Amino acid sequence: MADRILTAALETCPTHSGVLRTLAELRFSQERYADAEELARGFVALEPNSEWGWNLLGSSRYLIDDSQGALEAWNQIGRPVVRELRVEGLDPAPDPLRGMRTGWVLTPDRMLLQERRLTDLPSVDGARLAYRPLPNGGARVDVFVLSAPPHPFTAAQLPAHLVRAIRGQVELGAGGLTGPLDRWVVVAWREGSLDHLGGTVSHPAPRGEGIWLWRAGRERGRFDLAPQAADPGEIRESMVGAQWGWVHRPLPRIRGAVSLGFEDRETLGAGPTGGVRVGFEGDPWIFQLEVEAGRAGESFVRSRVDAERVVPLGNGLEVELRGTGISVSAHVPPDLQPRFGADRSATHLMRAGAAVDSDGVVRMAYPGTKWVTGGGELRHWPEWPLGRLLGVAAFLDGVRTVGGGKAAGSRGGVHVGGGLRVRIPGLRDTLRVDWAMDPATGESRLSAAFLAPPGLPELR
Repeated sequence: MADRILTAALETCPTHSGVLRTLAELRFSQERYADAEELARGFVALEPNSEWGWNLLGSSRYLIDDSQGALEAWNQIGRPVVRELRVEGLDPAPDPLRGMRTGWVLTPDRMLLQERRLTDLPSVDGARLAYRPLPNGGARVDVFVLSAPPHPFTAAQLPAHLVRAIRGQVELGAGGLTGPLDRWVVVAWREGSLDHLGGTVSHPAPRGEGIWLWRAGRERGRFDLAPQAADPGEIRESMVGAQWGWVHRPLPRIRGAVSLGFEDRETLGAGPTGGVRVGFEGDPWIFQLEVEAGRAGESFVRSRVDAERVVPLGNGLEVELRGTGISVSAHVPPDLQPRFGADRSATHLMRAGAAVDSDGVVRMAYPGTKWVTGGGELRHWPEWPLGRLLGVAAFLDGVRTVGGGKAAGSRGGVHVGGGLRVRIPGLRDTLRVDWAMDPATGESRLSAAFLAPPGLPELR
């Protein structure tokens, strides 16, 4: 009877706060939480100072699995307050959780910040935060952490090691060797004349917030920058260097890094280097700005800005859009020049070409000092018995030199193609097998390499 009377009253007086409140309470008691949420929303719009209304709105949202919306409603009345904090997967609890102490009001931004700071930790492969409301406006926060393997030869990692070995790469990493939150990684690969050997040790900063990274390595190769070099011909470059970096996430969607190092180069000699990187993880776009500079005989600067967006379309379909702007100074070392191609040594995708030629020499296909590059990819991940592990893709890659450079050679191009995508257990990156064609020349190429997951680059 109350249902019938209140429904009729709402039709007559749709903005009467008393009717909205009473009917919202009735719907909540009937466990019709979606209806209760809609009515409570209308009520607090009329009575924004009602503690009862915000509490009912938050409770209704929580019970329809809108946990973020529930927090936004409860935050209007200073709830919920963290009463308990439980961490599973790491012992002791890491410093990033200092921002989630008991007695603090739980907010969506605070949840997101702590989750992303945990994921940034070197020894963490994944993290998730959830909360459960408690009586009297409290909440219990549950932190679930997937720790990095203690050694690089676990069963889950063996398929990834096999695929890397086939591609001429070795990557060994382990967490917790010198502390519960650290990670050690050693990477070696070779392609043509290019070879790389490097190691990274990362750990939480001993004082303050953020992460420290220590890198050391050696790289060498042969480069042909004839279209833009004053003295045409092949350049041999060899670099040995070390670097310290500090990475910090002050806000949920912003992460910054600074680095200082020292390099000894065959072409320029020895000197200091430094860099700054700022990334913004928006919704849906991800942006990053990076500037690197050094002085070894001659000063050089390299800068780039990246934008990326992944749009889910449903039923296993998604679209990825990416764009990059690059600028280098006149004396930038050859190994810091952008490399366009399909192989692992390429820094930017142009999948109908190769960054390294048949003689193992890195050749500049699009000479210049400023470039705009990017592309798009449509992917479909069908549902298989073991999950969405195998998919198909169609893509377009493009590049264009900009500015008034007089270098000879191609000014840009567009490549199109399609291929397979494989998600390999134990490996974050996705294996791609692609066939691409350059419509302007008719040249085509079959290639296989890895695609990094969307988001800011790995800290390790």
